[in-house]
Amino acid sequence: MGAAADILSAGQREVIAREILVGALPNLVGGKVSSHCPLHEERTKGGAFFYDPEEDVAFCHSCSQSQDLIGLWLISRGLDPADPQGFREFFERFAPGKLGEGRREHRPRERARVVWAPRVMEPCPDMWRQQAMAFVEKYAQRLQQNAEALDRLAEWGVTQETAKACQIGWLHEDRYFKFSTWGLPYEENAKGNERCIRAPEGVCVSVLCRWAAAPHQGADGRT
Repeated sequence: MGAAADILSAGQREVIAREILVGALPNLVGGKVSSHCPLHEERTKGGAFFYDPEEDVAFCHSCSQSQDLIGLWLISRGLDPADPQGFREFFERFAPGKLGEGRREHRPRERARVVWAPRVMEPCPDMWRQQAMAFVEKYAQRLQQNAEALDRLAEWGVTQETAKACQIGWLHEDRYFKFSTWGLPYEENAKGNERCIRAPEGVCVSVLCRWAAAPHQGADGRT
């Protein structure tokens, strides 16, 4: 918690936060306030940034920066979060005469930045590549013979020639393929049966072939 927590209640801190934050949304679970992020130029909104009045801490999952309420107030005024004069001005405005009652001096909260690391993928099996290519070719050919599906694609602005060139296919129903038939490790579901890859009814595109042509991306279709 920051120094504001020594003097102001959680309810008072929430009122101040809503006054200084831009685009504050209704309370999240636990009473947290979500808004545009004031800590970086993107102004992230929609759950990435939140302020917790109970803990007196704000954190942005987009830029990984953290502050307490006083730090947010100083930033909203274009001041350095560690500005001692700004610290005094905060108390003069929101808790006049109570500055000496605080137990701690204001120290901006610091939180280590989250370092992103790419997910390590295993090369896709040869059988996966073969099955993926055969799957796309099969349903691309079926689309060319399905007038109703072609008409629907035309309504979306996709011509028959484009569908053929891009190997766009059409599945008339959901299809399921066992893991082992596509070269994936055998796994069982809750019922003890082999897990399956689900290919849902509708349009299919040749992204599966691109996965197969780029082994470093892995075979995410197994989920």
